[in-house]
Amino acid sequence: MKYMNFKTATLMLSVSAVLALTGCGSEGVQSNSQLAGGTPPPPPPPPPSNKGKVFHTGFMQNYDTPDKLAFYISSDVDTDVNITFSDDGSMVTEHITANMAKEVVIDDRMMQIGTGTENKMIEISATENIVVVGLNQLQYTTDAFLSLPDRILSTEYYVAGYQNIMDDEFSVIAIEDNTAVNYRLPDGTSGSVTLNKGETYQYQYTGELMGTHISSDKNIAVLSGNQCTDVPDDAYACDHIVEQMLPVDTWEKTFITVPLATRIGGDTFRFVASVDGTQIKVDGTVVATLNAGQYHEMMLDGSKYIEANHPIMALQYSNGSTYDDVTSDPFMAIVPAINQFDTEHIIQTPTGFTDYVNIVAPTANVGDIMMDGAAIASSEFTTVPGNTSFSTAQIQIDEGSHDFTSSVPFGLLGYGFADYDSYGYPSSLRLTKH
Repeated sequence: MKYMNFKTATLMLSVSAVLALTGCGSEGVQSNSQLAGGTPPPPPPPPPSNKGKVFHTGFMQNYDTPDKLAFYISSDVDTDVNITFSDDGSMVTEHITANMAKEVVIDDRMMQIGTGTENKMIEISATENIVVVGLNQLQYTTDAFLSLPDRILSTEYYVAGYQNIMDDEFSVIAIEDNTAVNYRLPDGTSGSVTLNKGETYQYQYTGELMGTHISSDKNIAVLSGNQCTDVPDDAYACDHIVEQMLPVDTWEKTFITVPLATRIGGDTFRFVASVDGTQIKVDGTVVATLNAGQYHEMMLDGSKYIEANHPIMALQYSNGSTYDDVTSDPFMAIVPAINQFDTEHIIQTPTGFTDYVNIVAPTANVGDIMMDGAAIASSEFTTVPGNTSFSTAQIQIDEGSHDFTSSVPFGLLGYGFADYDSYGYPSSLRLTKH
């Protein structure tokens, strides 16, 4: 976003957002009844993922009144979706056609404002599994986030952000009545709030919220980010950043990072710990030892292999335009862990952005990655120096819908750049509870 001396930004035409769907089965152990010739047991359910039938979500505060709040909903089968608003109980119903993104524009009254409790929860329910992506768009300050279904939610989270110009913020969304929530900021400040289903609690802070610990006695959803921030601190200009936080019990230990296309001099990364004595390695070299709630920030240039001795959350930030004088601006995206890769990713590109996908795949299978039914050339991939079992690619894609598939799980991050604007988030996360 350009620093506009806090004048109202010119409205920009709306964009669609990237979305993804996935889910793969897992093989079970052969039972005694199978071995004896009896009826085999049903196969185990697939690991949890960002696909689901019930979501509770919302929108945090952007720099100013957004040009558009929207959800982009997809499914691999035809299904009907109900969207209910907790402020007045109203509901809209949308039909989702298989493998096509449906844009649902949300009234900007649903954006949370300031610190406090509001009735601004949005419930999305469907008869079949769906993928939900949220978009909070204002010209020069846009970002998007991958929503997580209720079956993934939990009771412990850590907050991510990047504070300098405007407030860091997080939002807690209650899915049950009488949910007791406690939070502890990095500076030791603590607080609590009790929420009923349909209520949201947004907390904004002029200091840093990165590493804030949130716990509750019932499952909650947590969004976090910043109204408008520079990344890094000395790079112009600021953008809204947001992601839905992963529950701590879904964190993993190994990751492959991929640089953002067109950028020069690397990207900003942060790694967050939930356990004391968490050691972070980059390509086999220890770069930090962290305690719970601490994070390590570094600039990484080129694809890297990240590993930790305890589960961590990894975040990638797009730097501001003046960092390298490239058309871009900040966004924040969760880096998919290797164990969270999937076999299918469906992308619906924005309008008005130059769009890319970053792909991470097993080196032995790079020839199996398909885009819209055609194989991506193996020459597009480069082996990761720190872990040659994986290779990465940056692929520019045209506006429209794209289907990426493979016989083996792979990672994919969708993102795009415009004049002092950007968006980015993981297209799919096959999350597993630990």
